[in-house]
Amino acid sequence: MSGNRIIFGLIKMIKKIFILMLPLLVCSFNRPVEMHDYHVATLYLENTDSELQISLSIFTDDLERRFKQLNEISLFLGDPELECEDADQRIEEYLRKTLGLQRDDQEIQWTYLGKEVEYEICWIYLEAPPISEAGTMRVDLRVLFDLFADQTNVINWKDGDKKERGLQRAQDGPVKFERHE
Repeated sequence: MSGNRIIFGLIKMIKKIFILMLPLLVCSFNRPVEMHDYHVATLYLENTDSELQISLSIFTDDLERRFKQLNEISLFLGDPELECEDADQRIEEYLRKTLGLQRDDQEIQWTYLGKEVEYEICWIYLEAPPISEAGTMRVDLRVLFDLFADQTNVINWKDGDKKERGLQRAQDGPVKFERHE
């Protein structure tokens, strides 16, 4: 009998603790998601025989904040019911202003393919003609420099077996990569 009393006593105590903790649990689920403490976007460029594949990963909330604060519009990226109808067009226009690609002194024209939103990360896909000749590749990725003073953009370049990485901050010039035939 005393064993049952102990079990029932424990159950009562657990119920009391649960009832006391319930408001904290409910409040924590209703809280907005906290913003991250760092601001990074990563650009991947892979030069193949047929094309230059370009993908950009950027925090979804940072991209949303950029459009909301500077354009006073919410894009609701990734929400099939609420996403702004011209979100892709707006993102492409923003990238045309903030992403420059050059081989030597010649501008590389890229094509916007689309985006995928994976909750915290928005993947943006672009393509351009392949870089087939030797020369200096310059990448100027200035996304979110207008919003965050600590924004750092990582640029990854892959050409065959050769891989390189560079960092760009607001005060930096374009990142350069050498292509050898």
